[in-house]
Amino acid sequence: MENLFNLDGRVAVVTGAGGAMGSVIAVGLASHGADVVVAAHKNRDRIPSTMEKIESFGRKAMEALCDVTSQSDVDRTVKETLDEFGHVDILVNVPGYSFRTDAADVDISDWEALMAVNLTGAFRCAQAFGRCMIEQKKGKHHLHEFHRRYGSSWTRTSRLLCLKARAYRSDTRVGYRMGSF
Repeated sequence: MENLFNLDGRVAVVTGAGGAMGSVIAVGLASHGADVVVAAHKNRDRIPSTMEKIESFGRKAMEALCDVTSQSDVDRTVKETLDEFGHVDILVNVPGYSFRTDAADVDISDWEALMAVNLTGAFRCAQAFGRCMIEQKKGKHHLHEFHRRYGSSWTRTSRLLCLKARAYRSDTRVGYRMGSF
């Protein structure tokens, strides 16, 4: 039972690790033995503290500047991860964009930004890292949508769309899980 959460030798990538939830997840993975890529575009001031906590568990931490709305950023993060660690085993997508606005008042640019981060950004990462995992014939992808404002109907809508889209269909060669918190 003690090895139930053993991640020794595993490499985890956490996108959105600059946020509160992403930071906690990154440190939690390290506490169970994973080396962690701390990938973030926003809230970068939290990164040094997160990396210090990861390293306090005797694990390696790598910082990556990654805007999930940019394919070149995602591709660069994949390359940097493979250059540093040689493989990737776990992907946790945590970045999230939300707003509190009545449906009649939503600006289309806000809607497009929400979709670019929460749906397309998650897909970009799942696809890019998923290809590595398929090539390695191992790995897990956990696609989660975390949001700061759970009460927002638009947040619930984006989570539902993300789940319905099934950003990366299940593949028998590698495990994929989708969920919403």
